[in-house]
Amino acid sequence: MASKKNEAIVEYQTALHYAPTQPTILFALAKSYLSINKNIEAMKQLEKAHKSDSTNEEISFALIKLYIEQSEVDDAAHVIHTLFSTHIKDKTELYNLVYSLSLLLDKQNKQEQALVLLDTYIKKYGFDQKLLFTKFDFHVKRKEYTQAIDALKMFIDNNEESPEIYQMLGESYEALSNFEKAEEAYKKAATLVPRDLKQRMALLNFYVISKKWDKFNSESNALLSSVATDRTSQLSMLYVFQKKSETDSVYQIATIQFGKLLLKLNPTELFAHLIIGETWFKRKQYDSAEVYYSRALILFSYPDNFAIIDGLSRTLSAMNRKNEAIKVVTTTLFALPKQSPPEHKANLQSFLGYLYFENNMNTESIQTIEDINADVLKKDVNVQNFSVLGLAYDRLGNFKKSELNYKKALSFDPEHATVLNNLAYLWSEQNVNLTQALELVEKALEKEPNNASFLDTKGWILFKQEKYNEAKIFIEKSLEHDSKNATVYEHLGDVLLKLGNKDAAIEIWNKTILLGGNKLHIEQKINALNDKNKTK
Repeated sequence: MASKKNEAIVEYQTALHYAPTQPTILFALAKSYLSINKNIEAMKQLEKAHKSDSTNEEISFALIKLYIEQSEVDDAAHVIHTLFSTHIKDKTELYNLVYSLSLLLDKQNKQEQALVLLDTYIKKYGFDQKLLFTKFDFHVKRKEYTQAIDALKMFIDNNEESPEIYQMLGESYEALSNFEKAEEAYKKAATLVPRDLKQRMALLNFYVISKKWDKFNSESNALLSSVATDRTSQLSMLYVFQKKSETDSVYQIATIQFGKLLLKLNPTELFAHLIIGETWFKRKQYDSAEVYYSRALILFSYPDNFAIIDGLSRTLSAMNRKNEAIKVVTTTLFALPKQSPPEHKANLQSFLGYLYFENNMNTESIQTIEDINADVLKKDVNVQNFSVLGLAYDRLGNFKKSELNYKKALSFDPEHATVLNNLAYLWSEQNVNLTQALELVEKALEKEPNNASFLDTKGWILFKQEKYNEAKIFIEKSLEHDSKNATVYEHLGDVLLKLGNKDAAIEIWNKTILLGGNKLHIEQKINALNDKNKTK
């Protein structure tokens, strides 16, 4: 078979000696080359054939296809534009090539050329839904919203209107800050299919973004009261707003407003109380968060509702009512059913251990966290727990166990910047492993170069290595980011003393006392220095 194809090629080449520009022979030779996958040779012959007869549809189509396959978009576009000036018999093939080439032009970021191609086709052959959508997408990519709107209006002019068209029209007007027209479009979409929650939600989203809260409340109330919504739909819409609030704070207001309207219709809807409570907590409106968490707890008193207990206890803790938070968690743990998921108990114990630590109840914190089944917890919770243990043991002066727990935390997350810093600082305080400590804190600083605590740790390690000038640089950098940290000021005083600036050291130490540093300890340092000066 291959030999016959090669023979055909030889025959066509021979024929070309007598008629070198004959398009029929050139086209036949090109097809022979294509049959043995010699596309470049085929392209050369097709180019010659097209030059001889640019009106030949079959030759032009074959050449365009090869250009597209080879990503030669400019050449393909040129041939298509040549065809536009001729009478085309196979409009379907031309349509497919125009569409394929426009997508390829888009991939090469040549949307302008693609738009010229699409516009020319539509102008010559009339309305086409797929090509118009493609044209719309390209205009949006180029942020040409006026032209995008014109493309959508062609759908409406051709009686092809739909909710989706009006929604896209609303989004385009919104991008132009034409909120009046945007609202009209969103309303039209919702009117076309009043039972379609997607279109009603699009209108609500517009009211959120434009902060038209009166209209948001009115439309939300109408939607929640309509027969189109049941409990599942109502909660789904609330969840949508809550999800959006994770990346856009304006949706926090929408979540609260929508949730409140839902509760007017169904005052006992537990999940609405819970979501509103969570949202108030994110906004640091802890009084309001407490109200909704407390109501949720009344509605669902079963002690295994971890989300409510967790939310309420964290809210109380944020309000510095840590004893109340401890009581909520301990009461829940005591009443927790045996069949509860083990991670619920472990998470509650984790938070209780943290609360004990925050209340300086270090022994209780250690006992609680060490009783936890770490296997059922997520990585980040285990990191937090072992980090808290490290801090608690440090407070109690058990530095070996502090070090051990920091290392356990790092076994779950070797790149955790805070734990790296804490272990480095522990070693610096014990004046051990200083080289390794410096490596750890530098690793932490790679992640958070402006972290005041990390900068101070590095300065303190350098101090312990007797590199006082370098130490001063990093400790002063730390104070640039946190100018009210008593410990860092004390470190600066110690550095200044080592650099021979006693008066400046005493001045800084006195400032340390004013910032809440250990007065007795600082005064002992100052008095010892003064006594030393007197004996001299």
